[in-house]
Amino acid sequence: MVEANTTLQQERVKADVHRKVAHMEALERRETEFRQQQEREREQARDAQLKLRGLAAKELKERVHLERELVRQQQQNVILQKQREVDRLEAQVDRQLLQQAHDNLAKPISKATLAPVREEVATPSPEVVELTEPDTPPRSQNRPKSIRRVYCC
Repeated sequence: MVEANTTLQQERVKADVHRKVAHMEALERRETEFRQQQEREREQARDAQLKLRGLAAKELKERVHLERELVRQQQQNVILQKQREVDRLEAQVDRQLLQQAHDNLAKPISKATLAPVREEVATPSPEVVELTEPDTPPRSQNRPKSIRRVYCC
């Protein structure tokens, strides 16, 4: 009986050891599976983060492109506005010059307005001493004639 008890106890111990080994192996398998699952999740998170970074970079690049296009259009608008203003001012000046020319043509030039010009041009200064050669006519015959100029457009 003692032998049977000992054998029974040995078998119980063996079975208990076998159960504990199987339990330990199962725990190790679950731990390995858990670690593998964590690694997969980390890789997925990394992939998702890289994808988000790529999308953010693409969005930033698109935004910079749109902002550059907006600035280019704004500069073009400013240039067009300035050109329109220049054209408007040039047209205004042209109208004024045309009106002045029309007004000048419409009214005759009076002799009173020409007289001071003639006197100014024709009258030599009394302080000037002229030295002339004998074959040149006197200065009084070399008087410049007043010229009537009409300016148009």
